[in-house]
Amino acid sequence: MAKQFNTMARNREAAAKSPAISVITATFNRIDILRMVMERLAVQQAPPGNFELLVVDDGSSDGTQKMVAKMARTLPYEVRLIAQAHSGPGAAHNRGAKEARATVIHFLANDMLAIPGAVKAHWEMHQRHPQRHVAVVGDIRQSEELPPTALHRAMDPFKDWHRREKKNLGEFDFWVSNLSMKRAFFLEHGLFWEHPEPAMEDLELGNRLFRRGMKLLYCPEALAYHYHPQTIESVIQRAYVTGRNFHLYEERVPHNKCHKFAKILSPKLEAPEYFRTLLRDMVRLSLFNGVTIPYVVVPIIRKAETNRILEASIPFLEPRVTGYYFRKGVRDGWKRKGKSDETR
Repeated sequence: MAKQFNTMARNREAAAKSPAISVITATFNRIDILRMVMERLAVQQAPPGNFELLVVDDGSSDGTQKMVAKMARTLPYEVRLIAQAHSGPGAAHNRGAKEARATVIHFLANDMLAIPGAVKAHWEMHQRHPQRHVAVVGDIRQSEELPPTALHRAMDPFKDWHRREKKNLGEFDFWVSNLSMKRAFFLEHGLFWEHPEPAMEDLELGNRLFRRGMKLLYCPEALAYHYHPQTIESVIQRAYVTGRNFHLYEERVPHNKCHKFAKILSPKLEAPEYFRTLLRDMVRLSLFNGVTIPYVVVPIIRKAETNRILEASIPFLEPRVTGYYFRKGVRDGWKRKGKSDETR
């Protein structure tokens, strides 16, 4: 035991002097999951000089700060707690990057459980690719430790990511849930735009950094598991809020790829894609609309938690629910923006 604590002390002392990499985790009212994230980091195969963890608490009210302060005394790496008034994920990530001490920063979401070699794998990739414009995205998979609900068994938010080609990564592969880059490049060309709600700020930043010469590399060894317990109600809320803020992303991205990526019917689409999307929407809305989604489909998904026969329908139905509420949010956001423009 004494040897363990001596090793912990040496690692923390090394990180305090000059950490090899700064891990940044922004959090808001996720105390229990954040605790798991910090515990997994305690068994990391640390790079030379170890690493520091910056926990940016974005105005939590669940005791996060006390928990972090208590855990920090027992962990083999340095923990720096940064508290701020609730300002949103973009502001929290920016704060962490500004206060980081290492030349490489690693954004790790507060629901990502990193495998023991993940942080070291990020660091080693940057040693092999020291160019300041190189960023690294690690692998992300749905955690098998999630509560065994029917919804969790059916959902895999990363299935499309695993289907995509990893040799020529683009802005839609810019997943800041498990991503590292040179701090100097981020501060010079980046910074997330700041909004109190989820608003696709990571994809907007990815677009901006690619236009400034960023090259994104994939590192499968830097694996983290997504541990975010959800219900159909929380899935709906997240999809709707993200859609409602889509116009903010749309205003900042100078092309129409985002509409094609999000399957949004918009005059900004090129004619062939516009008519394909229009036809798809007509078919989709005939089956999944403001009546069938809330009064038929969502109740089926709820019932599937206790009905194995219905459970088989969730992989098909859940994306339809998510897509419906995302697009509903987009429409409501456009309306709200139009009313706001009229009052100026």
